[in-house]
Amino acid sequence: MKKPMSFWVFLVSGISVLVCIPLILISEKLGFPDDPYHFIQMILVPVCLVSGVWYSTRRKAEKGRFEKYLVGIGIVLCGLFMLLVGYLIFGPIVTDYYHRERFDAELWRSEEGFNYEGMWPHRLCMVDNLMSSGKLDGLTRNQVVELLGLPHSKEFPHGAVDCDIHYYLGPERGFIGIDSEWLFIKFDNNGRVVKYWIYTD
Repeated sequence: MKKPMSFWVFLVSGISVLVCIPLILISEKLGFPDDPYHFIQMILVPVCLVSGVWYSTRRKAEKGRFEKYLVGIGIVLCGLFMLLVGYLIFGPIVTDYYHRERFDAELWRSEEGFNYEGMWPHRLCMVDNLMSSGKLDGLTRNQVVELLGLPHSKEFPHGAVDCDIHYYLGPERGFIGIDSEWLFIKFDNNGRVVKYWIYTD
């Protein structure tokens, strides 16, 4: 019996996704860019999932037929892949939003240096509120120190040429936080805050 188009779309897209896996590994091994293969996977996995579901709902496969199990396994794998991607993309965003706090100067100063516990120090949770509130705008260096405490003494070999003082916030936010986040502050010629941003080392 002739297979419907949805089955062939499912089969071709599924095979293409699987072929991308060794291509990604080979590209990483040889130092070639692997972004195109990731992009192909991101496009074809939903196509595979939708076509598989469409085939399953529109065609009643006979019990024991090979394509019935093939499509079922493909749907489960594509669904798990999309859940994983969704978690990697939106999980850190939701977690970061959940941990955000209002800026509290006394609590901020209590975590001077690396004095904090856990993966979400208060400075890291409060920095977005501090920056959006505009409390730093136009402050002198002494006023910043009075508000935030003494800045950190670490020297950065690169990326901090425009920074006058900086404060350690905590481990990098994200799924795998292997770096650190810092609040960088720059003063103008009159000694007042003109710019501030978050830097990841």
